[in-house]
Amino acid sequence: MQRISIFLGAALVLLALASLAYVPVALAHAEPKECTPPIDGTVAKAPDKVVCTMTQALDAEQSKLKVFDAAGVQVDKGDSAVDLNNPDRNVISVSLDMTKMQDGVYTVKWETFSTDDNEEASGEFKFTVGSGSTAQPTAAATTAAEPTTAPTTAAEPTVAPTTAPTPEPTPSTSATTLPATGAAMSNIGVVLLALLGLLFLGFGVMTRAGR
Repeated sequence: MQRISIFLGAALVLLALASLAYVPVALAHAEPKECTPPIDGTVAKAPDKVVCTMTQALDAEQSKLKVFDAAGVQVDKGDSAVDLNNPDRNVISVSLDMTKMQDGVYTVKWETFSTDDNEEASGEFKFTVGSGSTAQPTAAATTAAEPTTAPTTAAEPTVAPTTAPTPEPTPSTSATTLPATGAAMSNIGVVLLALLGLLFLGFGVMTRAGR
């Protein structure tokens, strides 16, 4: 009986320690693993859609992509959807309105709900089309008036001031995640297993001492 108690206690302690190795998994969320266009990459011409593969399976109703240009104008068609034909359910895409796409920097904002750990997550990344800058309007040059026959009243040339358009700020959204409740439950289970193992070990030692 003594040996059985010691063996069970040691086994439970080892099981509790092994469980600690799996706690970081519970802290993970469904985040972009790879995308087309590439995350923070550059493409020669505007794509017709953005496609992302996430790190975990997605809930189709609570996961979405949105795309904005440098002025904060939404340029997608609002048809973000999870690929239900994919067995992993971790691919999501959204179509782009090609009438709004030109050279420039675009921001993809993502929101996900993981069916693996029932956790929400959100964030953003950028991609660049072409040179990354849009064409700026050029001001028409003005010509100074030539002096006429009156030599003493020559008109001085006038130049209309030009004002360069000021770029509007790009909205930014920091990635936010909700507390990982699954990880907290895992920690409680580990502590309980460890305590139970110590109790078995203590019981075995006391039994041996009594003999």
